[in-house]
Amino acid sequence: MPDVNAWAVLVAGVASFVASGVWYAVVGDSMAALQAQWRGATPPESPEPWKLLGFFGSGLVVALAVAILVDLADVDGWLDSLGLGVLLWVGFCATQWVGSILGEQVPLRLAAIHAGDWLAHLLIIAVVVGVWR
Repeated sequence: MPDVNAWAVLVAGVASFVASGVWYAVVGDSMAALQAQWRGATPPESPEPWKLLGFFGSGLVVALAVAILVDLADVDGWLDSLGLGVLLWVGFCATQWVGSILGEQVPLRLAAIHAGDWLAHLLIIAVVVGVWR
């Protein structure tokens, strides 16, 4: 059984959720304009509470998965943690956005907004769970 710090997972999940809120508060107008051009509809002013709960829950799942990887890979310290966060982002998130851009014609700028959010998620989570073991 992996040795996971439950407090680190919780703090990482909360921190990444807050960072995501800040990210989208900063880029939200640009994102809404891009979505309107692409989909022809504008998103609601603020997400419904059940969606926020879903985003928070998924962040906790990601934090737990990264904490397990940190333990299995024996990641320790800031540099190893940052490296793992970047590796996970490139290996999973960035490649997913390439598929969305090529397969679904998601505008590059819109994909970059979401990719930036996921980079922040994974860096924050990896550092918190990698340093606070």
